[in-house]
Amino acid sequence: MEPWKNDNRWFVSPYNYDPEVRSALRFSPRIELHDITLRDGEQQAGVVFSKDDKIRIAEALAEVGVHRIEAGMPSVSRDDADAITTIVRRRLGPKIFAFCRCMVSDVKQAVDCGVDGIVIEIPSSQHIIQYAYDWPLAKAIDLSIEATRYAKAQGLYTVFFPIDGTRAEPGWFLDLIEKVAREGHMDALGLVDTFGGCSPHAIEAVLLQNAQYFRLHARAELSDFVEKNRSGIGELEFPELASGGAGEGTLLVAEQFIFDQSVGNCRAINRHERPLPPRR
Repeated sequence: MEPWKNDNRWFVSPYNYDPEVRSALRFSPRIELHDITLRDGEQQAGVVFSKDDKIRIAEALAEVGVHRIEAGMPSVSRDDADAITTIVRRRLGPKIFAFCRCMVSDVKQAVDCGVDGIVIEIPSSQHIIQYAYDWPLAKAIDLSIEATRYAKAQGLYTVFFPIDGTRAEPGWFLDLIEKVAREGHMDALGLVDTFGGCSPHAIEAVLLQNAQYFRLHARAELSDFVEKNRSGIGELEFPELASGGAGEGTLLVAEQFIFDQSVGNCRAINRHERPLPPRR
């Protein structure tokens, strides 16, 4: 029996089963899969899921044991919002998330869909903020605080998703995170390598070098890190940030969690009412 093949259920690389490779595996005691197929899956040109498609895919994801399903972006269209609402009402088992811009109106639409949580984005590199959005830097902070604070008031689990975070000036980026954590709200932080410009080793270094910062300013602890391909994908949790307690955090990574090379939804929507240049 070849363990990397199993009755057509999976077929992975035999190198995964090399004894030296397996001896180096160190998994977090708690790993959650956050699947983004229903939103990011439509980034490929010519791919558009119907409402029925989305429901069937969500059912399949639930069947294989995915913990969280990012069902779409309600502000894209009424059809998307309707599909998300229907998936929520099916009570499939996984927690259902929506993707939002850092705008209160987007968060309200997610609330109307009945989701458990949101992934909420904001541009975080000066390059994107100033040249793609034509904003003063303070606007990114102000919008983030306002939208995440509203999400907290609505009881949504909130993953803060700073676009192009790996290319942001480090001091500015950490200042953004601290201000949103303290004046707004985040249950988790996505470290976002939007353009694939940061190697997995560099992303691990970012986390380890700033571990003390996160402990002091966000009251979270790094407990594990896993890397996937050339894009580091991570989520740092802040479980007691709202209560002000000194909580423990877990850095969770799943292959399908937060994004590899692309962010957002390519369909008919402008980010924060501003278009972005092509990502491909």
